[in-house]
Amino acid sequence: MAITSVSRLMADPALSTCEAWLSSAELDRLASITAPNRRRQFMAGRWWARQLLSAKFDGQARDWHLSSAEDGPPQVTHGPCVPLPAVALSHSGDRVACAVTANGPLGLDIEVPRPRRRLHELAELALHPCEFSAWREVAPSQQITEFYALWTAKEAWIKSRGGALAPAQLAHMCSRPAEAHDEVVGITFGLDNTLATVVCPANCRIDWPTLPAAEQRIQTTSPRFAVVMDD
Repeated sequence: MAITSVSRLMADPALSTCEAWLSSAELDRLASITAPNRRRQFMAGRWWARQLLSAKFDGQARDWHLSSAEDGPPQVTHGPCVPLPAVALSHSGDRVACAVTANGPLGLDIEVPRPRRRLHELAELALHPCEFSAWREVAPSQQITEFYALWTAKEAWIKSRGGALAPAQLAHMCSRPAEAHDEVVGITFGLDNTLATVVCPANCRIDWPTLPAAEQRIQTTSPRFAVVMDD
């Protein structure tokens, strides 16, 4: 797993020649993105994924192809190893996170907590009733961070199953401490004002490769957890 900033990656000259390493599907997707910031995020994220894939599984940037569906997380569609690894990408503001594993499932979400005028209403919509009751007891100064920790847990969990985030699902999902029988677990990390949650197989060991642009000040902010759905 690795976290960095979009602006740091965009300073790399390789991103000005993205035609040399993006797949045709990715180039088509990039051409359809008109918002400048979103284009930067897309290019930076795809480059960052290739850096991590190459560091963990060998090959060069041009050896890796990723899918580009608008309604689902990216998948590795071509690479120098078999079986193909799983990849997860997430952006928030200037932050971009990537995780890879030889054994899926894999989900990832990163958020930069920011003040919200109607946080209480959003929390009531997004949190499970038991989570919302506990969240209301958190000190007001910590409620934003706690809300985003719960939010990233749910979104990473949904992504690990290949789905898009559906608001109606959130209030029916509740996180709990991981148990010995759980095959898939999540863990949340913090960096300055950023939260990142990864969901992966319980036997997966999370490490932080030393990449030139990678942040190295990551801290674990939660014990391993699992997310369950209401019946």
